[in-house]
Amino acid sequence: MKTTSRVPYALSVCAVAAMLTGCGGSTQFPNPTAQTPAGNAINSKRVASPRFATPERVGSHSSSTEVLTGNAKLIKPCHTIRGKHGKSQGWSTTFSAHGKATGPYPGTFTASGSWSTSCNRVFQCFWTFGETFTITSGSSTISGTAFTPGFGQLSCTVVENLTVPYTSGSVIGPALINIIQKQDFSETLNGL
Repeated sequence: MKTTSRVPYALSVCAVAAMLTGCGGSTQFPNPTAQTPAGNAINSKRVASPRFATPERVGSHSSSTEVLTGNAKLIKPCHTIRGKHGKSQGWSTTFSAHGKATGPYPGTFTASGSWSTSCNRVFQCFWTFGETFTITSGSSTISGTAFTPGFGQLSCTVVENLTVPYTSGSVIGPALINIIQKQDFSETLNGL
């Protein structure tokens, strides 16, 4: 009967374990800017190129916030939406707004859009909010859109603390929107 010594095998396992000890932990990027923690991977929306370049800012965890404040005009508040047979299926409100922009793009803004609620035959209600905005800052113009659907009902005269995803070019982030009954308008665009 032939016996095999396990000493060389045990030594090779120990040698591999010793070599791998320094390889654990997070990946080290050659670019120091890329080494900053990106936070929660699901919410960070940071993208690094395959060559480990500086992360591109494409989302809500960037360092800038644009604030739009001004006046809103409710053009058609609580306008009834009628179905095929003339029955009410919900309502919509159209608005426009203008005012001052502060943040990385100081200047003025205009915005317009609508929100609505509709209910089906079993009284399940759904709402939508949509907006387009333009910021004029010196010779620069920044445009974007905000849109989101939801369940339940919204007030047809007031939008309070509604978080809506917006896009402007390659930037995607959350917008906090308030259109108050006194026709005050405020919107905070995080990450613009």
